[in-house]
Amino acid sequence: MKKWLCFVGVLCGCTGPSKKIPQTVEVLQTKTPAALVFPLGKYRHDVSVHVFKDEEGKAKDYGFSGLAETSKETIRLVALSPLGTTVMKINEDRATGQIEIEIFLDRLKKSEDKIRVLYGLLRKVLLWEKEPAQQTVKMADISEGPMKAKVEFGEIQDGIPNDVKVVSERFEIRIRVKSVQ
Repeated sequence: MKKWLCFVGVLCGCTGPSKKIPQTVEVLQTKTPAALVFPLGKYRHDVSVHVFKDEEGKAKDYGFSGLAETSKETIRLVALSPLGTTVMKINEDRATGQIEIEIFLDRLKKSEDKIRVLYGLLRKVLLWEKEPAQQTVKMADISEGPMKAKVEFGEIQDGIPNDVKVVSERFEIRIRVKSVQ
């Protein structure tokens, strides 16, 4: 648990200086759910993070599990500790763009603005649209506020990437989809 808390702290530190982050996001309208790289549904995943250099100049590695649920109405993300307890929940109303973040660890509450920026990157991955002629997407550039990253969609199974890599100048996040509903 302590290692997971350190990971969130380091990752939040990698987002750059805190700026006023809006409580809502741009409402992204998807033409058709079938056009999404990750079709609407529920995903269970494992996440590993490699921080190239933390604030002390050291490389660090972290891991945790999570749940993601996307529908026409909402996006829900849940971060789970290694013991399976809920550390954080993020809920977005897609009609209004309103985001609600619930953080259950006091030490993380001060990083809510930075967590919003990271959520902005991850939501772009979840809602990424394929071009009509494409069966899948291999690589893309994304940004959210001061954060810029490259996304690489790896291993494809049943038309859905079950391996995603998000790389910025400060960290690499690897998401392995374990199950889809």
